[in-house]
Amino acid sequence: MGNRRTINGHNRGSALLIAVLLVAVLGIGAAALFKHLNNSFEEHRRFERDLTVAHLADAGIDAAIAALRANSTLTPEPFERALGEGIVRVDIAAKDSAAAYRITSRAALRHEGITRAADTYTADVRIMPTGEVRRLSWQREKRQ
Repeated sequence: MGNRRTINGHNRGSALLIAVLLVAVLGIGAAALFKHLNNSFEEHRRFERDLTVAHLADAGIDAAIAALRANSTLTPEPFERALGEGIVRVDIAAKDSAAAYRITSRAALRHEGITRAADTYTADVRIMPTGEVRRLSWQREKRQ
């Protein structure tokens, strides 16, 4: 009988140890999964912000093209527009050839006064005598 108590006591201790180890392993696994999900969510939000900034910049370029089509004899002054939580600043410069322009669109996505994402896009366009617009190039400027 004395041996049974020792064996039962030993079994209870090892069962407790196995339970503690199992809880620890599950806890580490849950923490790793949470970290992975958090990183994936943050990457998705970053992608979404960058895409929104690209659309804002493109809207600025489209607004500049509309201004050029309305009056192609004058180069419009730089302008700034607020679009939702974004701000777009557009500069238009005449290029050396007739009716060719370089449009620079700087877009920033802001939330509660804090800039979350910003980027600059440029487009070279030509306004044809018929009013047709040809985009010669459209590119994202390298971040500095």
